[in-house]
Amino acid sequence: MKTLWFSFVAAGCALINHTDAFAQDKVRVGLSSVSALHGAMWVAEQKGLFRKHGIETEIIVTGQGATAGAVMTIPFVFIAEDRGFRVLVDLAETDIYYLHTMIASTRSYIKANRDNVLRFLKGFLEGIAYFKHNKKESLEIVRKKLRVNAEQERNLERSYDLLATKYYETTPYPSLRGVETVLGLLEKDSPKAKSADPKSFVDDSLLREIDQSGFIKKLYER
Repeated sequence: MKTLWFSFVAAGCALINHTDAFAQDKVRVGLSSVSALHGAMWVAEQKGLFRKHGIETEIIVTGQGATAGAVMTIPFVFIAEDRGFRVLVDLAETDIYYLHTMIASTRSYIKANRDNVLRFLKGFLEGIAYFKHNKKESLEIVRKKLRVNAEQERNLERSYDLLATKYYETTPYPSLRGVETVLGLLEKDSPKAKSADPKSFVDDSLLREIDQSGFIKKLYER
């Protein structure tokens, strides 16, 4: 299952416009869940990697109620396994492409604040690199955000290993196949989804600009 990081339409993570004329470099980020999947975002925030690029972030969790059963994320799926719950299917092991843990914004925000978005993305990309290169420090940040106790340390490390080696791509371009999957699910309730162009829902121009500048390559040179 591929991960779509830079889709600028749907709201997995949302960039929210800040209207204060004297704080144009502030970006609010809404997280729809509390999950280790957001480790790179938290690392970039805690290590000042967004501030390094002139972006002051405010990360807000907008998700969080109770449910009798659910699709679970890491590390909680490991906790559930330890308590005897069965995994019916691991979506990461299927050939299903889906929009998952993405950064999203309105087109109008990107158009009006393109430089801010570019600098925000640079901070986030540095967060991914830092996460991959610094296990101990990254685990400490994620542990505090998830409020994981000592007995769950093993599960947190399992989550880190998955993210660092499998889920976090160094250059996370959008997955058009992921968009196609969502449109297919929407066809029943919204017939227009059947004829929609998946490319109209993503914008990889900013990531491509950063990538072509050599910025990402330098993050992994040692």
